[in-house]
Amino acid sequence: MSCVENRPLTAGFKVYELLVSPERFHEHVYRYHGAIILASAFGKRARHYEKGGELQRFFDLEYDFATVMAPGFVPPYDIFPFLKIVPDFLTPWRGWKQKTRSVGERQRALYRELFLGVKQRMAQGRSQECFLADVIRQQEKTGYTDVDLAHIGGVLLEGGAETTAGTFETFLVAMAAYPFIMKAAQAEVDSFYGDSQMPTEAIAAELPYLEACMLEVSGLRTAHDVFYFGYS
Repeated sequence: MSCVENRPLTAGFKVYELLVSPERFHEHVYRYHGAIILASAFGKRARHYEKGGELQRFFDLEYDFATVMAPGFVPPYDIFPFLKIVPDFLTPWRGWKQKTRSVGERQRALYRELFLGVKQRMAQGRSQECFLADVIRQQEKTGYTDVDLAHIGGVLLEGGAETTAGTFETFLVAMAAYPFIMKAAQAEVDSFYGDSQMPTEAIAAELPYLEACMLEVSGLRTAHDVFYFGYS
């Protein structure tokens, strides 16, 4: 079974985890969304959200990256270039360079580790089909270096795991805050799938109410109010 074909089992396991230990929903959501893209990009499965494991290290890095790049935290070098030569201990952002350098080093180390893992499994003949395995086979033709490919995989992980995990967490919070919305969405899902089968992927037109909920959740994650034709 390929990593992509394993997605329904991964989703089912997430539901099981949420039912058994809902107090750890943060870990369960991160494990699921991280595991999907980790398998698709790097061909590696993550059955647990382990301390010191790839997924925890990745999401910790995402948090640290967002912190050092947050508005107001980044020194205004682009506006006042002369500040680059001011000694760090004289600035109100003391330690920023060291923190950003640390994040960058940890990020490069993690992406390189994951990339080399793909190459090692390919050399041993036990590689799962994944994006990077396909690209590595064409590496001589494309001219990408190992560093290039490691960061391409990292970008896929960032875009596919962190964003979707954060959106789904917001969805859980929204459903808990508005139970009448949750009941209406559940009724739509039940009417479409019935009670004799597990939900599978569906096109948006088949579940319009649930789609509207997800779109609303995406709006809740914005940094400021967004207005569209008079609606916020």
